[in-house]
Amino acid sequence: QEGSFEKYGVGGLDAEFMTIFRRVFASRMVAPDVVRRLGMRHVKGMLLYGPPGTGKTLVAKQLGKLLNAHPPKIVNGPEILQRFVGQSEENMRDLFAPAEKEFKGKGDKSKLHVIIFDEIDAIMKARGSGGAAASVVHDNVVNQLLTKLDGMQSLDNVLVVGITNRRDLLDPAVLRPGRLELQVEVGLPDERGRRQIFNIHTAAMRAGGMLAADVDVDALAATTGNYSGAEIKGLVGAAQSHALARYLAASGNENENKNENENENENENAAAAAAAANVVVTADDFERAAREVRPAMGADEAALSALRPLGMHCSCDTGSAVVSRHKRARDAIAPLLRAVSRSVVAVSDASASAPKPNGPDHITVLLHGPPGSGKTAAAAEASGFEASGFPHVKVFRAELAVANGPDAALHALRVAFDDAAKAPLSLLVIDSLEILLGIAVGEGGDARLLQTLHALLRRPPPPGRKLAVLATTSSIDAMRRVGVSGAFHAAVEVPPLSRDEAARVLATEGAFGAGDHDAAVVA
Repeated sequence: QEGSFEKYGVGGLDAEFMTIFRRVFASRMVAPDVVRRLGMRHVKGMLLYGPPGTGKTLVAKQLGKLLNAHPPKIVNGPEILQRFVGQSEENMRDLFAPAEKEFKGKGDKSKLHVIIFDEIDAIMKARGSGGAAASVVHDNVVNQLLTKLDGMQSLDNVLVVGITNRRDLLDPAVLRPGRLELQVEVGLPDERGRRQIFNIHTAAMRAGGMLAADVDVDALAATTGNYSGAEIKGLVGAAQSHALARYLAASGNENENKNENENENENENAAAAAAAANVVVTADDFERAAREVRPAMGADEAALSALRPLGMHCSCDTGSAVVSRHKRARDAIAPLLRAVSRSVVAVSDASASAPKPNGPDHITVLLHGPPGSGKTAAAAEASGFEASGFPHVKVFRAELAVANGPDAALHALRVAFDDAAKAPLSLLVIDSLEILLGIAVGEGGDARLLQTLHALLRRPPPPGRKLAVLATTSSIDAMRRVGVSGAFHAAVEVPPLSRDEAARVLATEGAFGAGDHDAAVVA
């Protein structure tokens, strides 16, 4: 009723829990006669989906406690599958056997049985999607679960909770009403949610006087945008480890002093007091921890740096009042990206934001120019948070994706788009389209990759999400020929540096000695 589940050890998921309470709890908290008179059916299945580490399994575990149910059965999806004929189906039936036995004996008075399928996508894939032998096993397992949920063998004292990072892989029949009908996305927490999660994981330290006064939970929540609940827990653990390192260092010094002094009682008390003072987690510990624990859905800073290994140098000085064509091209990129990032009304940060009614939900931009013109570096520069306003930046390197073959590249491309769409505000950078599509090797390109890329570029993100895609190519004519360039909303030509611009950049790098600059320009 309070709308907050922080006291149950769950933070950042108040809205999700309230939805679950209304759909799953309410009908089980009134007399069975009321439910019958309403003509209601209990929700017997629900799906929790979202990025890893956001608390899906934690939510599922807490459901059983809040409903006064039997301890939940947690089953990893692949554990159900067996190579022997009929064994997988029997494993599925065995999960429901205790609930069936209790319902036969106690009827409506039987306690709830919660069955949690972690990685449910491993066993509930779309029927017919595997190989011949695998499809038979998967199909039979899917059919067995559907029978238990809404067939003749369905039970009112069972709640099935499926957990997955890939809802798109599930058989559509599993998601229909009467089956896993309640589908709740467990996404990244907003600032209020992160504050709750920090409070949960620092509660013991605060109660024991081991959290320094300079630790500001509000400030931590404000500066950890795009952190998942698991990553915040890891951040707190890393901060604690820094405090423990000080403790061990102090203990070692005190032990040395104690060995030099025979007055043991007095020295032991002093050592204990000094050690206790060192086991205090400070704001500096959290700052160090933040450098170690980075969000998976944050900006891929290492990959962005790899796109511009020599840094970025301004070539804007042409020696005249004329603005460099290269600079004009670079300056045109960030405003296109900000058309999406600025169409978000920030509540406190990008992960706790709401879209404007008329703002675009996605944009795709193609940078093209000859090799060595600086397209990739310009893309990396424009992708920085200060320039683009995107807190989540994902980099897709074509040469790495195609190294394992076209099938692996196709899968990696889909995953990259899916992952980018999981954050409220994301930017996906795709470098070297011609390599990804195989145009650098064969003029026609890979038909499956072409078709998939075209569809993904045109696909809007989920409701409430914002996505920008920034791609580079050195073969714009080939992109036009295969129809890829038309899938982008905008294209920016990045011309090569002029001779004078190139010389000025080299001079900035200290490549010339005194008096050599003019000679280099002439050369």
